[in-house]
Amino acid sequence: MTDFTKFENQFQKHTVGKSQQNRKGQMAVNDFGRPEAMFVYGKAQDAAPTEFTVDIDMAEVRTDQISNGREGMYQPANYDVDIVGAQFLCPCCYSPLYVKGKNMPDGKEITVHWDQMVQSENDGLMRPTISIDGVLKCDYYDYEIVGSGAAGGQSKGMSMRCGWQGGVIRGRMFDHKGGLIL
Repeated sequence: MTDFTKFENQFQKHTVGKSQQNRKGQMAVNDFGRPEAMFVYGKAQDAAPTEFTVDIDMAEVRTDQISNGREGMYQPANYDVDIVGAQFLCPCCYSPLYVKGKNMPDGKEITVHWDQMVQSENDGLMRPTISIDGVLKCDYYDYEIVGSGAAGGQSKGMSMRCGWQGGVIRGRMFDHKGGLIL
């Protein structure tokens, strides 16, 4: 088993067309064995929307509620799954975005639709769709993306912000501009 506490083991080279997607049966999982969710993003005039995968951070949470039909019997505490957060790429600039779950400070309600599994057009594996309550925003600057403030012909000391805003409902990502949903 790989020791992911070591820095060099936290990254994996990805070669397009040669890297294999991790799987459990027909379901796509990340390197930690956790299921991946997905959403699609693209304008109506696009030939095919782009698929994005989402790494779901989950935690096992103890609940002391007795499940139906077991009242009066000895039953150990139940465990439920809490969605702690979601990691994906900005559909505009492809910078990493992390959304904290509802039980975190300034978190959002994240719903994984386990009953709405979708087969990927890219790798043929199954992934659930995802919904995140509220507006999502990309706050990355170009110097964070390319490593300097003078990239792409910009003057030194100048930075440009991605500023994308949008949302995702049942696996469909959409844009927000000037308070409008596009």
